[in-house]
Amino acid sequence: MTTVTENGVRPAMQARSKATRQRILKILEKSVQENTIDSLTVADIAKRAKSSVGAFYGRFSDKASALDALYSDRLMRLTEILMDANQAARRHRDVHRWIGLIASACVAHGLENRALLSRLAGRSVDLAQPPASLADDIAQTLTVLKIKPPHFAPPAARFLIALIMGLSRDAALFQADLAQNDAARTAFASDIQKAALWYLTAPSA
Repeated sequence: MTTVTENGVRPAMQARSKATRQRILKILEKSVQENTIDSLTVADIAKRAKSSVGAFYGRFSDKASALDALYSDRLMRLTEILMDANQAARRHRDVHRWIGLIASACVAHGLENRALLSRLAGRSVDLAQPPASLADDIAQTLTVLKIKPPHFAPPAARFLIALIMGLSRDAALFQADLAQNDAARTAFASDIQKAALWYLTAPSA
């Protein structure tokens, strides 16, 4: 019997199964970008992915859970980038550069996934909630950099990354000029950086 996770996504363990999963998600991503997702049926997805309806339902409970999985994959890519930035920050003790890298990466993530974020907005999935591993790693970075007392690091980390991701998501959704204007994108990332640095340097309650 196939196991289904809490969000309706079935784990794909073997290489061929993972390849099928990725083909399905690529079809979904293309359809989201083209704004044809509502008319796309599971049978359409299976046919375009050179797979079967059974293969789809062997991995996802429905189209909505597949979209959640697509965003989860995109979020994991962002997480890897931010984890690398955390490691660099702990080595070099450069707070401003660290926050700048995080802000820029989150803005780029928001813009790259704008159509998908728009599609998922209002759903139960929290688009600004970081993976626990990322929040824990940022908490370690905050402790190493002595930004806050160690006992305050975990909640500070969760709020910090949720703040940056939330601002980036909203900007991607509602500020169309960011996608075409490098100067506007850079300026907005700088504004997010300032907001995050203000939070980090504000007196603890």
